[in-house]
Amino acid sequence: MINKLGMVEAYNEIKKLENKKQLLIGLYCQKYNITGTRTKEIIVSGGSKLVDAMLQKVIKHDDYITSIININLSIASWDEYLNQEISLRLAVDDITPVILFLKDYINLETGKFRNWKEVSKEVNYSERKCQELYYAYKNSLN
Repeated sequence: MINKLGMVEAYNEIKKLENKKQLLIGLYCQKYNITGTRTKEIIVSGGSKLVDAMLQKVIKHDDYITSIININLSIASWDEYLNQEISLRLAVDDITPVILFLKDYINLETGKFRNWKEVSKEVNYSERKCQELYYAYKNSLN
């Protein structure tokens, strides 16, 4: 049995944190009756009107914002762990779990499944070799 648990665990934790962050952003927008894009604009640039300046002061001391910032830090930590786990496995030639993970799980950056070309580029193997390793493992389960 190939162990890809560390990568899957990190991936699942990132997805949970992303969902929690979206929930907090939604609650925050409801609390102040503003849209998500408007909230982002005020948080990032401070807005352009006097009302925006007042909102920015309120926003900076809001518990939702503190929670969102902490979640973003956690996501960054888990993402770094995931990238290090993949790099470590590639460094010790434990390539099959990486191929399985990259092919079976959605890319967090694009939100889509990777094609064979993207997988082969990540692991520096040919598309054919990646497919061979992937299907050899999948067929061995049956």
